[in-house]
Amino acid sequence: MTARQRLFVAEYLKDLNATQAAARAGYSEKAKSTPCWLMANEAVRAEIEKALAARVEKLEITAERVLAAIADVAFGDVRDVFDAEGALKAPSEWDERTAAGVAGLEIITSAKAKGEVVHVAKIKRADRLRALDMLARHHSLYNDRLEIKGLEALSERLARAKARKAGDGGAGG
Repeated sequence: MTARQRLFVAEYLKDLNATQAAARAGYSEKAKSTPCWLMANEAVRAEIEKALAARVEKLEITAERVLAAIADVAFGDVRDVFDAEGALKAPSEWDERTAAGVAGLEIITSAKAKGEVVHVAKIKRADRLRALDMLARHHSLYNDRLEIKGLEALSERLARAKARKAGDGGAGG
């Protein structure tokens, strides 16, 4: 591999955008096919795949881990952020599933009277319906397939019509 191809690989790994990586690596932006032939180059492709595999291994990204994270969002319960008296627990006290289900936390502190302080917590939940949808699709719970019935009958009718036309000697219309 050339030095510029190595630079392309390094730039590609930043955002996985071949067009931008080629430009950042110094290839002409006028040559629209440059990213395509770089990605088709066996040495470049092998280097990218090796780097991506190392990244996945380092981050321990597995299908099971991704599904578990989605399940944490889908099945987490907002009530778990509160203690038995209804007071907000410190985020350090939340378990993994609870923490995964919280997309944002805003605490507003204001003085109410002499020495009296009021804390108001706004908790933004992660998109539970989206997580459920992702799990449903993963487990093929939706029937998104269009089923067309009657094609066999149509093909038989076309074959009979073709046979009749051939039997007529092709005459008529």
